[in-house]
Amino acid sequence: MISTGQDGGFFTTVSCNGGGAFGSCKHTPIIWAVSRPISAASTGVHLYAFSGLAVSGSYPLLRGPMHVGYWPQIGANANIVPSVSNGRVYVASNKLLTILKEGGAAALPLAEAAAPPTSAFAISGTLHGVNGSTLTLTNRNGKDRLIDASKAITSGDIAAALTAGEAYTAVGSSFTSTGELIADAISRAKCRQHNVGEDPTVTQSPCTGDQWPPDKDPSQASPQ
Repeated sequence: MISTGQDGGFFTTVSCNGGGAFGSCKHTPIIWAVSRPISAASTGVHLYAFSGLAVSGSYPLLRGPMHVGYWPQIGANANIVPSVSNGRVYVASNKLLTILKEGGAAALPLAEAAAPPTSAFAISGTLHGVNGSTLTLTNRNGKDRLIDASKAITSGDIAAALTAGEAYTAVGSSFTSTGELIADAISRAKCRQHNVGEDPTVTQSPCTGDQWPPDKDPSQASPQ
């Protein structure tokens, strides 16, 4: 019922108006949940309200989807947990706090609610090296691609504690004259590893790259 482009599942918040134990509220208890972004091209997140009282084994949808912001870091699951207090619902997304009345109407203007700029290019790979603000990512084809991380560092849109051997996705809208992608943001990329042989003590092989988003890289003949 909740559309998502990332792994299934989500964290919830339950509100109950009128006191008493769960299920004996004056009004129907409500289960609140926030969806995850569908893709790099559709990073919106939405709030859903479900009845806390099951009907025929399921929980009816009361409200939603209600647009509550964006989460452009799609390399890892967006675990956004709504908060409910004094009849208001609070949802923190990327650089935005959305406040709604429990009925779903905006309690305050949605400042800065415009969609973030769309990045035209994306490169995923294993971090091979760091030279100042320049990163070297080895993509799924074994090709090293240089990433200029200075813009992402300045804006704070960069994964914390970059670690060699870990997988990352860089998105940006332009390249330097020397072919470095000027990254608007850099996030962790999912990494599925597999054991070499049956011995669990054997070092795992590098990321397969099958869980990375498709590259949008003009150096490739076609998106990979």
